[in-house]
Amino acid sequence: MNLIFRAGIVFVFCLSAVQAQEQLEDVAIDSTKQQTHLRFHFDLGAGVAPQAAGDNFIANGYDLTTSFDLAATFEYNYLTFHLNFTRYKGDVTDPTVTGNYTSTRFSRSSLGIGYPWKVSNRFTINPSIHYGEIRLKSNLIGTEELKDNGQFIGVGLKMIYEFTDWFSLYAGMSGYQDFLRIKTPSAIQKSFDRALLIVPVIGLRFSSSKTSRKKGEKGDGIFTRRDGL
Repeated sequence: MNLIFRAGIVFVFCLSAVQAQEQLEDVAIDSTKQQTHLRFHFDLGAGVAPQAAGDNFIANGYDLTTSFDLAATFEYNYLTFHLNFTRYKGDVTDPTVTGNYTSTRFSRSSLGIGYPWKVSNRFTINPSIHYGEIRLKSNLIGTEELKDNGQFIGVGLKMIYEFTDWFSLYAGMSGYQDFLRIKTPSAIQKSFDRALLIVPVIGLRFSSSKTSRKKGEKGDGIFTRRDGL
């Protein structure tokens, strides 16, 4: 619940920033006469159940549920910098594989860098690479929650369609290679050391941008060169 509450605060902040930006734009500036130095994107999405691959305790012992995706992206010139949060739940289907758990909540946070490839004025493809931490909170019958963690590296791909400068839809997919720190008997330790997951996602993007005129352009930053100012 805390994560959803914080997400709501960020969401309201981003909407306020977008509205403030719109109020400052008195007229449209010709795109050939400007440069976008910085854009901020806030993504709110959900995906179908993540798919675990390989021979590991997640693939063999859990039924994973729909994921929740929250991301902030800063776009500067030809690079994107990412801050991502992902959460999903797994219900135990085989306690002989996972241990005497009923369910586990998986939470991911990561930093990343990417390259936005603008296919057209409205359509962008943004591949990226990420590094972060994964946390597991498992419900064990008759005891309190057990916590485990680890690191992961990931690759992501988002396809974004812009309806306006501040509102877009996106669809994408992320792949995670997890390196976990879960202590188990040596005979089964290999199954708990690593996991590979694929997470599809769709969602909404809200954006704000800061623009500036190219050096040498006439005008006061509001009117275009055609105004003769």
